[in-house]
Amino acid sequence: MERIYKFIVLHGSPKGDVSVTMQFVRFLQFRFKEHSFEVINISSNIKSIENGGIESIIDRMNKADGIIWAYPVYHFVVPAQYVRFIELLYDNRDKLDLQNKYATALSTSIHFYDNLAEDYIRDISADLGLQYVRGFLAAKNDLLIESKQTNLTKFFKRFTHHIDQNWTVENLAIKAEIPAKIKFPMHFDGTQRVLTDKKFLLITDATEENNNLFNMVKYCTQKMSSNLKVVNLNHINVNGGCRGCLRCGARGDCVINDELRSIIEGDLISADGIIIATTIKTRYISSLMKTLWDRSFLHGHIPIYNNKSILYLCSGSYTPFIKNEFEARINVFGGNLIGVIHDNVSCDQLLKQLNSSIENLIYSTERSIEVPRNFLGVAGHKIFRDYVYLAKSVFRAGHEYFKKTNYYDFPQTSWITKIKVAILMLKLKYRPIDQKFQSKINDGMIREIKKVVDKMSA
Repeated sequence: MERIYKFIVLHGSPKGDVSVTMQFVRFLQFRFKEHSFEVINISSNIKSIENGGIESIIDRMNKADGIIWAYPVYHFVVPAQYVRFIELLYDNRDKLDLQNKYATALSTSIHFYDNLAEDYIRDISADLGLQYVRGFLAAKNDLLIESKQTNLTKFFKRFTHHIDQNWTVENLAIKAEIPAKIKFPMHFDGTQRVLTDKKFLLITDATEENNNLFNMVKYCTQKMSSNLKVVNLNHINVNGGCRGCLRCGARGDCVINDELRSIIEGDLISADGIIIATTIKTRYISSLMKTLWDRSFLHGHIPIYNNKSILYLCSGSYTPFIKNEFEARINVFGGNLIGVIHDNVSCDQLLKQLNSSIENLIYSTERSIEVPRNFLGVAGHKIFRDYVYLAKSVFRAGHEYFKKTNYYDFPQTSWITKIKVAILMLKLKYRPIDQKFQSKINDGMIREIKKVVDKMSA
């Protein structure tokens, strides 16, 4: 006889019940009626959770047989409101009793860096004592396909089987580095100011309690010219995170009218170079900084960092996951990542790295240095390109931008290329021509680019 389990579903969509993610949760509820699913809308109720509601949720999590992290992927990871909830869980870890309970993830997206989002949830689960079973990373329309419904059913049966058999799950979480106990100096004698005509923007969530980050920001203001504008997210009006309403898709603006919107619409675009200085809290940037990223979706899928050089400063438990997310974000949106400076090193090293990176940032910005996109950027661009083209009725602003800037670089739309390839394929059916083609293939690969280099020696 199968056991009956009680699951807590931590639902992360800001849309509440009217979300794609919730439909996948409802599918499980109807398919597995023998089990109990208690759904808690986290992101849409984050204010009430902050105001005392967290204790009730923790109590219900402690009594559950399993935890389901259900969320949409927002800007590479989970919504900012969900990050805030996780911060509250960390703040109340002494009240959690989750040791060796099982957890899994159910995410919905266009498969745009859903792997990063799951890595984050996996690592969070490990920190909270949960045994994490690999999740189901769904495309948003998977429920329309019968085979995908079958896969989701099998996935959840496997999850319950883990609980039945009490299987030990391999802990794949990346160990977070313990922050070095250094105190970055408040005063910097002999700091040489670098003069530049370029406009720089420094966005931070630093507080005086986080001395290292606060002082790194101060060092930047002393090192750089008066063309540096500093925006501390703690000191501006922020009326909540992205609601997922998609009204920005048509017009390219946000329905939330606050100071953060002005920063995203103005300074973030007009700056020639950018410094992001953030606190690392729950293996990731703060929920406040994530709010900035989520709300920047008002620009849609447009590469807002085109040719901008970006420097990251962070303070806290630094992990490779954070660097991967930073690099992916800058690559996808067309920027040049100068580096990631963190305080898990000695004071002397930190000062040298910070000084060199600021000079590198200014040097690269003044010369408009543009680096080629790597796989992270190219793959991300292709996902965006295909999705915006198919959803252009929703993302009209992005569609118009993609048309004007040739971002619709579909290879199959070039008739000349298609005709050339078709003729070549026809010729290669004749064996002697195919043999000659194979013998000359390496020379053919370099023929045109070799001409470019040969001209330099002429």
